[in-house]
Amino acid sequence: MNRRVFTTLTLTAAGLFYCNAALAITINPSEATSKDTFGYQFLPAMNLNGGGFGGFLPAGATTTGHDTKSILEFDLTGVGVTSAQVASATLNLFVIDTVATGFGISPSPGSPITVNLSALTGSWDESTVAWGTIPASGAEYDSLVISGINQTVSFDVTQLVKDWLDTTVTNNGLVLEGDAPVGSSPNWVYAVFGSSAGANVPALIITPVPEPSTVVLALCALPALAWAAIRRKNRQS
Repeated sequence: MNRRVFTTLTLTAAGLFYCNAALAITINPSEATSKDTFGYQFLPAMNLNGGGFGGFLPAGATTTGHDTKSILEFDLTGVGVTSAQVASATLNLFVIDTVATGFGISPSPGSPITVNLSALTGSWDESTVAWGTIPASGAEYDSLVISGINQTVSFDVTQLVKDWLDTTVTNNGLVLEGDAPVGSSPNWVYAVFGSSAGANVPALIITPVPEPSTVVLALCALPALAWAAIRRKNRQS
């Protein structure tokens, strides 16, 4: 391949990647500004947003009263996009070992667990909410099969973010729950995600429909202009 052609194609691909990737909006608040915690069925009145429990977000179902579910809320105030401008949105969570929780066992290829993500139907206070006061789950928006730890998993929350932005659904956050019991007592399987108090914080990533500024448009157009110039020069030579 002609070296100039190869260079131009490379610049074109890089320019397109830049123009699309540069627009992503990442919301991953620190512990001080975040809102995430979990509830434990066995302790229905206990708030678990501290006391050694604040670093993880477990989700799992049992038949013995030891279910857990985690709740998160992201502030979309000033996010700068409308519902129609959202191309995609994902919730990225890091799966950690259940050793951090002191109960249950981790998911594995032989014992995977399905986690459902749904909207919450009511407001809640991170410092006081407990299993018995977690708002009811609303519509389910995504479901993932977790079969390992020490990895980042991504829930598709595109429609949920759209619904929040156009107020079809009030932004009370979301809940993560085990779909069905996996394992047996006392070795129930839980998916445990890192919270905002840990090293791998939850992240909501919103990718808007590309609407580049004039400067970005110019940058994106440069590879195409270079390609046209080479073709014109080749025809004249």
